[in-house]
Amino acid sequence: MKIKLTSLIAICLLFFSITSFAQDESFNDYIITLKNDTIKCELHSSNNVDWFKYQIEGAKGSKKLNADSINGYYSSKDSVLFLSKHTPGPGGRTFLQLLERGQINLYELNSGSDTYWYEEKNGDSLKLIKMYRNSVHIGDNSYEANTSRKERQQNLFNALADNPELLQRFKNAIKDVNYGFKLIQYYIKTYNDEYFENHKSSK
Repeated sequence: MKIKLTSLIAICLLFFSITSFAQDESFNDYIITLKNDTIKCELHSSNNVDWFKYQIEGAKGSKKLNADSINGYYSSKDSVLFLSKHTPGPGGRTFLQLLERGQINLYELNSGSDTYWYEEKNGDSLKLIKMYRNSVHIGDNSYEANTSRKERQQNLFNALADNPELLQRFKNAIKDVNYGFKLIQYYIKTYNDEYFENHKSSK
């Protein structure tokens, strides 16, 4: 009887630890409040792709992800951070995925089958540097539609301008390789790495 009771207690303890671990695992996401505090939560989606609601740990019910009411959110499932930003043009704030962080931040916006990349240097306003449109936009008069490829490239040239050697390497690269997403991300990351090393050594 003593052995059975001991076994029963052990099973109960194991079950409790497993369920506690499962509960903790479900709240590995977080939101960033308007005061820049982070709060653990669980993100919910209708299709396991686009997050649209979150539930704070210990709270009943969920709230809609709104770019005007929180500064961002992090998905542990995909290990991605989205921040609330005001994109160029007359539109309001929206969530952009942060791809690179540093002196130059690189953001991505996916809208349907279209992709837009923006750079943000030293906290300045966002500038469109690359876009890929896979759908037809008849009568589109948006900011994105009215920027030329040359203007988008110049926005990135301006961001890299205080590292003239890197800028020249980038200009040489796009003569041989298409002005593509991978190339852009590589040079923004390189800029950030070099900026960090230069300012670290000067301190």
